[in-house]
Order: sequence, then structure tokens, then C-alpha cells
Amino acid sequence: MDKILEICKKNKKIIMTIFLIGLFCYYLIWTVSQPYNSCPDEKMKWDICKYIAEHNSIPDGRDESIRDSIWGISYAFQPILTYMICAVFVKIASIFTTQQFVLVVAARLVSTISMTLTIYFVIKIANKLFKDKGIYKYLFIVFIAFQPITAFLASYINNDSTAILAISIIIYLWILGLESNWKTKHCILLGGAVGFCALTYYNAYGYILCSVLICLSSAVLNKMDAKEIAKKALIVASVAFAVAGWWFVRNAIIYDGDILGTKTQNEYGDKYALEQYKPSVRKTPENSNESIWHMLNEDAWANTTAKSFVGIFGYHSILMSNKIYYSYLGLWLIGGLGCLLKFKDLFIYKKEEKSKYILNYIFVIAIIIPILLSIIYSYTSDFQPQGRYIMGIIIPFVYFVVNGIQTMLEKFIKSEKIRNIIIIMIMLLIIAISFKAIFSYVIPAYN
Repeated sequence: MDKILEICKKNKKIIMTIFLIGLFCYYLIWTVSQPYNSCPDEKMKWDICKYIAEHNSIPDGRDESIRDSIWGISYAFQPILTYMICAVFVKIASIFTTQQFVLVVAARLVSTISMTLTIYFVIKIANKLFKDKGIYKYLFIVFIAFQPITAFLASYINNDSTAILAISIIIYLWILGLESNWKTKHCILLGGAVGFCALTYYNAYGYILCSVLICLSSAVLNKMDAKEIAKKALIVASVAFAVAGWWFVRNAIIYDGDILGTKTQNEYGDKYALEQYKPSVRKTPENSNESIWHMLNEDAWANTTAKSFVGIFGYHSILMSNKIYYSYLGLWLIGGLGCLLKFKDLFIYKKEEKSKYILNYIFVIAIIIPILLSIIYSYTSDFQPQGRYIMGIIIPFVYFVVNGIQTMLEKFIKSEKIRNIIIIMIMLLIIAISFKAIFSYVIPAYN
């Protein structure tokens, strides 16, 4: 095992390149295997891509031509960057063909490439966070790269994949910023990543808040003077605004001050949606007088979201065997118990390792925010227990899971050789589940 790890270390760039190419090809199998509009809201998202490609302009969310007849709204109200990039791919593909499915696949490639790039940054994050932990670094990478939901999000038109890419870049820049005490170049890059994030998906906005928290907390703990803090904050904010500000200014102009477009979207939903889908009358756990606990437990929100976080496909209709979900649950529980045993090392602050603890605290917040927002949204607006809504947690969540697994193995198994064998078996299990998902569940569902 040591020899294998040494070979990997010496040839890491070549191995990483081969791995990423192979991973892209694997995601591509998912991308071409699923019929058009067989995934959540793909038609609504395709309509935006097609509009931009045909008109060379960004649509007004109120435009009737892109309005969904069921929901009464369009995705043009929401951050637009993903669809702009998709439109470029569609225009290039349209030079060679007019076949709709080929053009849709061209748009889907944005998700495929985004998720592959995400894993590139996951590898860079792993090299930082698991620097001296040998095989656990590879477990961290495999966990994220081959979780079935990751491949699923890489396979259809969505802004989840670009948001996760933005998140991976932000996390990597957090690490670099903590290491350098926020050199100017890292502030500039973080500002760019935050701006990119702002143009992808509202569900990822927790990372914008966390970026503020991690910068301020590290600056204070490193006793940076107020002028320097203000200077660095201004750099990050200015670059972020330069990247994303135009979108919110545009919204404010065309939607009468509604910079996010959400208020106008709800107004149009009430005006044009089918009666049962109008935001003002839509049945929710809140207006049904249910408690949040009832929603989480009796309505199976927690169970369904957890399963979906592993992988439920199609229009949330293609489930895998419960054995697969229990396998993941088992790994999560082992990781959670390990984190409890390692609690002092992870969370009891030591001045000499302040960067590690700052990152761990922020990771906890970055996990809590998307879960809370998803719960609130399901409770008050639209009951949607979907794992993709909390996918922003995957990097910090898996970080803690892997740390916990490492702790449990080192506590109860003294032989390093046996520990390594167990980790390899876990990685093979994760990869096998991912392949089973596409070849035993997704593809057969459409044939």
C-alpha cells in the first residue's frame, strides 16, 4: 500500500489528469442516457437556454414565451449565468445539427464539465485538508466524486452543478486565504468566486455569508488592524460586485426594485399558475397547521431528503434499493460517532492551530445553513424534500465523515494494513453503488 501511495505521489499530475478524464467520461454516460425532460424541471431550464441562444439576449422572467403553464413562472427570474453558458454550447452545437436532443446534450455538458471541475478542486482541497493522512485523502475524493447524486447533477440542465463548482472554488480559496493571511491575490480571487456563486443559485448563498464570517474571524484572530481589514473586505466586495452586480442592478430596474426577482416571480405565480400551484394558496405543512417536527418525521422529509442526497433520479421517482441507502447511512453514522470521539481535536480551539479551527467552525455553519433553508422552504412555501437543495453541504459534510471514519478505524483497529484494506473496500463500494445506479436503475427505467 505504501508503494502504491508513493507511486501516486510521484505521478500525481498524470494520475489526476487520467482520473478527471475518466470521471468526465463516466458522467457523460449519465448525460446521454437520460431522455429530454426526464430530470427535475429540465424543460423550463431548456427554454431559457434556447431563448438566449436564439435571441442573443437575456429574457425577462415575465416573458410569456418562456412561462411554464403549470407553475406560471419561468427560471429567468433566477440567477442566469448557467443558462448563458448553456446557450453558448447550444449555439456551437447548432452549427452542426438542429436535432433537439443533441442540442439539449450540448446544454447538459455545462453540468458535466462543471461537476468534473468541481472534483478537480475537491482534489486540491483534499491535498490541503488531508495532507498527512495518506489514503483518507482518496476516500474524501471518491466519496464526493461517485456519490450517485453527484453524477446525476452532472447529467442534465441545472444550476446546482455550477453552484457546487462555485462552492468548491470558494472553499479552496478559504484554505489559501487562511494560509496566507489573505494576500491581495486571494482576496481578488475570493471576490471573483463569490460573484460567480451569486450568479448561479440562491441555495448557495450561505457560502457568501460564510465567506464574510471566515474572513472577518481570521482577520480578528490574527490581530489585523481595522484599516487592513477594511481594505481587504473592500477588495473582495468590489470584485464580487464587478462580477455579479450587473444582474441585481438589472433586476432592480426591470422588476421595480426587486433585486432578487423572487417577489415578482411569486406575483406571476399567483397570476398564471394552475390554481393548486399558486404560491398564495399552495398547500404547505405550515398552512396545514403541521409542526415542523411532523413534517420532518411523519411527512418523511428527513428520510426522503437523506435518500435523495445519496440519489433519487428522474422526477424524484427512480429509487435505489434500501440496502444502498442504509450503506451510506452506516458510513455517515460511523463518521458521526468518530467526530464525537474526535470532538476536542476538531472543535476545542487552540491558538497555535487557529486556521484549522476557524475552517471547522465555518464548515459546521456551511452545513447548517442549507439544511435550515431547505426545511424552511418546504415548511412555508413548497414541500420539496430533495437532496439537491442541500448539495452545497457535500464538501464540508464528507470532510467530517472521513475524519470520523479515520478516528473510528484508528481507535478500534491497530493494524494499518487492515485499516487501509477497509478504506479500499469502502471506496470500491461507493464506486460500485454509483455504477449500479446508472446501469441498474437509471438506464433500465427508460428502456
